[in-house]
Amino acid sequence: MTLDRITEYGRFVRDLRKNRNENLDMMSKKMGVSISFLSNLESGKKQVPSDFIDKLALVYNLDNVAKMRLINSVELTNNKTVIRLNNLSPSKKNLVLNIARNIENIDDKKAEELLNMLK
Repeated sequence: MTLDRITEYGRFVRDLRKNRNENLDMMSKKMGVSISFLSNLESGKKQVPSDFIDKLALVYNLDNVAKMRLINSVELTNNKTVIRLNNLSPSKKNLVLNIARNIENIDDKKAEELLNMLK
């Protein structure tokens, strides 16, 4: 697989394997899946299943920071995220929904400003 075809998730797990001196075969055995399945996840040919996040975090004993990086990489690769609104106040729900509905109309400079405000 060429590096230009690797997804954000693919970069994350490739770095994870590299840091632990593992290859795709070793990871597939640890995760209980085929090498081709892992390769398809890395290249974006298959979406990363949501239950795979917790399994990977558990098998590789990821700390909270690494798990958040994993979640972000999966969301970027799958091009979707789930935002649970049920525990949010009405004003926070309104904020989330308005951003989601209008994100395509916000220029990059304004998006950076909003992002910096939220950090």
